[in-house]
Amino acid sequence: MTTKHRHSRRRPAPTLWKASIAILYALVLMPMRQIVAQAVSSAKMHGTITDNTGAVVSGASVTATQTASGATVTAVTGDDGSYVLSNLPVGAYTVKVVAAGFQVYSRTGLVLEVSNDAEVDAPLTVGSTQITVTVDATAAQVQTEDTSISTVVDQNRVVDLPLNGRNAANLVLLSGASAPTVNGNMTSTKSYGSTGTSAIGGSLNIAVAGGQGNQINYLLDGGDHNDSFSNVNMPFPFPDALQEFSVQTTGMSAQYGVHPSAAVNIVTKSGSNQWHGGAFEFLRNSYANANNRINGYTDLKRNQFGGYFGGPILRDKLFFFGGYQHTALRIAPATTSSFVPTAAMLAGNFTPYLQYQQSLSATNTCPALLASAGFTYNATTCTATISTTLFSPAAVALMKYLPTASTQNAAGLVSYSVPAPQDENQWIGRLDYNLNSRHSVFARYFMTNYYQKAIFNGNLLNAVNPGLKDRGKYLTLGDTYVISPRMTNALRAAVTRLAIARGAPGDLISPATLGTNVFSSVPNYIYLNVSGAFTASCGSCAPTHYVTNHYQAADDLSIQKGSHFIQLGFDYIHEELNLAGLNTENGQFTFNGSYSGLGLADLLLGAPNTFSQGYGPGAAAHLRYNYFGYYVLDTWHASKKLTINAGLRWEPWFPEYEKNNIGGEFSPAAFASNTVSSVYTNAPAGIVFYGDKGVKPGFINSRFTNFSPRAGFAFDPKGNGMSSIRGSYTLTFEAPELYYDSGFPGNSPNASAQSFTVDNSTNETDSVKSFDNPWKKITGGNPYPTQYPAPSTAAFPATNVSTGYYPSNLRRTYMHQYNFSYQNQVSTNWLASLSYIGTSTIHLWGFQPYNYATPAATPTGAAATTNNTSQRYILYRAAIANGTTAGTRYGAFSGTADYGMANFNGVVATINRRFTHNYSVLLNYTWSHCLSNMNYTGDNTPPAQDPTNHAAEYGSCNFDTTHNLTISGVASTPKLHAHLLNTALGAWQLSPLVTYRTGMPYTVTDGTDRSLTAIGQDRPNLVAGQSLYAKNLFPAAGVKPLWINASAYSLQTLGTFGNERPLQARGPGFANVDLAISKRFPILERAQLELRGEAFNVLNHPNYANPNTAISSSSTFGRITATANDARLLQIAAKVTF
Repeated sequence: MTTKHRHSRRRPAPTLWKASIAILYALVLMPMRQIVAQAVSSAKMHGTITDNTGAVVSGASVTATQTASGATVTAVTGDDGSYVLSNLPVGAYTVKVVAAGFQVYSRTGLVLEVSNDAEVDAPLTVGSTQITVTVDATAAQVQTEDTSISTVVDQNRVVDLPLNGRNAANLVLLSGASAPTVNGNMTSTKSYGSTGTSAIGGSLNIAVAGGQGNQINYLLDGGDHNDSFSNVNMPFPFPDALQEFSVQTTGMSAQYGVHPSAAVNIVTKSGSNQWHGGAFEFLRNSYANANNRINGYTDLKRNQFGGYFGGPILRDKLFFFGGYQHTALRIAPATTSSFVPTAAMLAGNFTPYLQYQQSLSATNTCPALLASAGFTYNATTCTATISTTLFSPAAVALMKYLPTASTQNAAGLVSYSVPAPQDENQWIGRLDYNLNSRHSVFARYFMTNYYQKAIFNGNLLNAVNPGLKDRGKYLTLGDTYVISPRMTNALRAAVTRLAIARGAPGDLISPATLGTNVFSSVPNYIYLNVSGAFTASCGSCAPTHYVTNHYQAADDLSIQKGSHFIQLGFDYIHEELNLAGLNTENGQFTFNGSYSGLGLADLLLGAPNTFSQGYGPGAAAHLRYNYFGYYVLDTWHASKKLTINAGLRWEPWFPEYEKNNIGGEFSPAAFASNTVSSVYTNAPAGIVFYGDKGVKPGFINSRFTNFSPRAGFAFDPKGNGMSSIRGSYTLTFEAPELYYDSGFPGNSPNASAQSFTVDNSTNETDSVKSFDNPWKKITGGNPYPTQYPAPSTAAFPATNVSTGYYPSNLRRTYMHQYNFSYQNQVSTNWLASLSYIGTSTIHLWGFQPYNYATPAATPTGAAATTNNTSQRYILYRAAIANGTTAGTRYGAFSGTADYGMANFNGVVATINRRFTHNYSVLLNYTWSHCLSNMNYTGDNTPPAQDPTNHAAEYGSCNFDTTHNLTISGVASTPKLHAHLLNTALGAWQLSPLVTYRTGMPYTVTDGTDRSLTAIGQDRPNLVAGQSLYAKNLFPAAGVKPLWINASAYSLQTLGTFGNERPLQARGPGFANVDLAISKRFPILERAQLELRGEAFNVLNHPNYANPNTAISSSSTFGRITATANDARLLQIAAKVTF
């Protein structure tokens, strides 16, 4: 028996798939008697049976009985007196040893934790088997077999620690070498419950031991629990439904694959022979909260309530557990201000607006207007009027959906806030069935629903938050079968479905509502941005759907052969990502004042600066991936003191593919040979599609050489299980997220996206304004709707063709890991550990600009400027040089590259006291440094500023924290004998959670295209002798904190790159104390009432976020405009348990 893990993804050709299935079954040396056992989310016990002279006792029967359920598992010692009991559910146990000629040995008080391997030896005394010797003793916490660095978050910490939002995933940060990462786009409205406003139990970005924020392997009851859309976690069950979970990193056995940096094993509660349950309610109201140092008062209300219940259906045989939690979150966000057209403007009078803007000017300057727009304008008196006959009918129609004069000032300034009510429901149910002492099965179903309401109510300013409907369904089945006392098999099966739907309010308008010539396939979506005024709707408000399905089967066979404990097995996961929708589906307009000088005037005059639109159905994708993992592992007890682990995992890689064979990419070879696709004959030379010669499914070569060796040792210096010296080396591969390939089906011609600067040169005299018909000067007019799938003769844009590039030899990311640790059981319940952790990540994936501009003169000799960027694209230059035209049709595009690498070195010190005698303590301190030339943040990962110089990108990881300390504890007052004294002083509990870490790195950027590459990642030069940091955090009263010394940076010469290295400076550190205090009152024989108070950031210490780092943002550059956490929040709760 053993503990195991499972997950990953990707897809093979039919014959290779069949071969892999054959290998999969060949590795299973017996009929598969189960579906989802707890191989990776269980515990293990081993030991040696001896007599009173120290001689080993063979043939002894060792039986472990779980206290809660009465379930038993038996093993028989071998010739060396050793035994192993694996795949044991976590919890309390009694161990009984029976051998002929010896008294029966019984040991109680053993508590097995998830992923841990307890050493339980038994010294037998010669005598009658009618006599039983009982010993009450817990198992030592020292790891004398497992070589990973692990932390167990037990039930007391899960339930009793103050947990903001009751999201147990946050407790992963209690483990050593873990830190939150830069969010980027790994967790967004495309992920469960992640809105950016106030997380409600959703996905998190956590880096462990130098891994990226999405390289943790999550397992729920042994089943796959990763959201493969971006490889972050699916939601955890609420705390009262959890038994415990563990975090393991570096030195993980060959059972673990899929994601390399860590494995998180989550175990849900089970029923038992005793009825148990509870009900709870947690309340939070903003009246008791402190004001935020940056944003002031926030009206926040949260209500979480629910209950759970478990017990026996058939005593000792069949058990159930179920639970429910509802969360309601109501936030009144900070007030926002916008400008909207006034009655005066609609009458053609812009004077009040201009004079208001003049009053805000430090130099009392009137905003300039362009005479070509048709204004009668006087800069001296700051007056402007215009004939309303020049207004766009569509713009005038839009006005009825904006605030009226009663809510405006004379200049059209309105102030408002947009609520985003959020609700979540969680349901969980579990059945455990012990068929007999050799065979047990379980089934667990978990479901989550998250909802955020979108609001319109006839006012476009309200429609700035997406409506969200997220639903997750997670089924895991398990079966553990003891074939013989020295052989056990565990099979797991899991099915998960995560559906993310986002969209605009149902009653929102569309461009078609206004009478524009814009094809609006969605009746309730519009997007337009008016510079200096307002934005209607949002990019993520467009109706889109992301559905991820997982189907997993995994088997683990454990065999004890003398001093060798051998494990082998497989893991198969089929993953699907179905997505549909496009944020430009109904078109997107921007009005930036380039026509008249004012964004609002451009809107009324119907003169957008840019317009973009794509065909939504053409952006749909149906991505598939098949993951295969096979492993063999030998744990050799070389002696009483020395254990050696050696294993090998094989993960043949069959890259992700599109189910309907829709998609295309750029081919350097086809471009060089001026080859046009045979699938789409009007495509520019260089783009290839599924069906073209040599194009592989997924565009990337399969790989069969992904072998992951694992080796380690555990040495017990005294042979008594009270201390250990351990070391290991492992190599683990990363399974790429499914979303990385999502853009290929949506490339031209299917999504047929077009984006262009609108020609408004004749707008004043045109009878139809550009807003009413943005296609009026485009050859061929409005191309939408287009046919999907596109026909072979589909037209491609004459310019700005969109595509992407994946090298066919792209390699999977993998990580070398090594550790060396010392553990010592200081006393019965205290464990101290000191560990070195090192990792080296190779072939990190990220975005690589492919068709970008170079700062040299154009092919015609014109000097490089931001106005001739497209003529300086690499492919444009190549086309001119080769005398072809294809390259002149391409817009800027990027591809995926695997040049990234990262190195992490750290020391972790841990002190752990398990919960006994009314208190527990867990302290983890990490001193580390992480360096990388690529920091993955999802599909918006920033590329290198200079694609030809990756070495210049090497610097600290964006989540690097030099010092990282967490301290947590749970302490209760004992029961006192005197009734009144016990009522007053007994049953109090205090649970603190302390966090400290040094500041996160940041990079100062130009914010403009100084390099003339149009990549957008330019960094400035550093000024010698200047400190990077401002001398005074608060230089004046009433202003935002100033962190950056602007004098330390200077803009580089046009056409060059700055010398600042990425992530060179650090932001403010983070220090926080959360605290829970509670009192329990007996109310019935077995029931009790708990009253609880919680304070998050109890000291109200301001933790500031990193500053604004764009030099171009002159008013906010260097200033801190947000906090890293909330000001003090208070919460009260009541719980009834029995």
